[in-house]
Amino acid sequence: MADPQPTHFSNIARWSWLAIAILIIGPAAGVLTASLTRADGGADATFLVTGSIPAGILAALGCAALALVAGVTGARLFGPRTGLSSAGFVLAWAAWRSGRVDHLLRASDSPAPMTTLAIEGAVFGLLAILTAGVIVALALPRNQHEREQYLYEGGRFPLLKLVSPPALLATIVTAVIALVVGWTIAVNAMKGQTVMAAILAGIFGAAAGRLAGAMIRDEIPPLSYFFGFLIAAVAAPVIASVSHGPELLAAADASTLFAAARLTPVDWFAGAFLGVPIGMAWVHSMMDRQGAIPEERRAKAT
Repeated sequence: MADPQPTHFSNIARWSWLAIAILIIGPAAGVLTASLTRADGGADATFLVTGSIPAGILAALGCAALALVAGVTGARLFGPRTGLSSAGFVLAWAAWRSGRVDHLLRASDSPAPMTTLAIEGAVFGLLAILTAGVIVALALPRNQHEREQYLYEGGRFPLLKLVSPPALLATIVTAVIALVVGWTIAVNAMKGQTVMAAILAGIFGAAAGRLAGAMIRDEIPPLSYFFGFLIAAVAAPVIASVSHGPELLAAADASTLFAAARLTPVDWFAGAFLGVPIGMAWVHSMMDRQGAIPEERRAKAT
């Protein structure tokens, strides 16, 4: 049976929900990150680079909960892509009002924030991946393309395929491309720059990961790309610390810091939620036009 075509009403409803995520739910997440302060009272802070770790953890949980509300609602009403994008807009607000890496380094007058940011990348990354997994697992795909892209099989989300060879290859390639794009685009630590770098990293990282994994088998769960972003969020500050060594603070002052390390963990995952669905859809559309999607996959999805 053919999928129903979107109507003007459904398109208006979808964009209205995205507007609610951007204009109402997102600012609430921004308030949570803006409320965090450093130990010296300064306004630049992140979830773990803050004067109060418990407050930072509560802010992280609050941002994830708001993203989950926006994402699950959007996913149930309009499909997994809209759900992930809704959550991404919420996290973009959280990222926009969180601290800048160069300011954190200058304020601490030590390289310690880089180690903390690597830990934060792992902790918040797992929280973000759990959020994405719930959104996708509870989503109602709106058409055949979404059923194919997100690998819905018999109404169940295939978590076990995360450890398959194509999924692992997609994860690694996504991480590498995300770091390269972050390094290329984030020419300074201003929030507009870092969030945009993360979104482009999501688009090109997911596209490259999908193409790489498909060389083995085109069955890659969407969470594979998010795990790639977790690797990137942990690796970027580690690479900066190792590459700059004792000159890390001087590099931050001179704006020569390893560019991908200018992205905070919430920057990375705002970009993942917004960029990964675009990259997935882009490659899927290209492969579909070229007849690269197996006919048995298509039959299974309908």
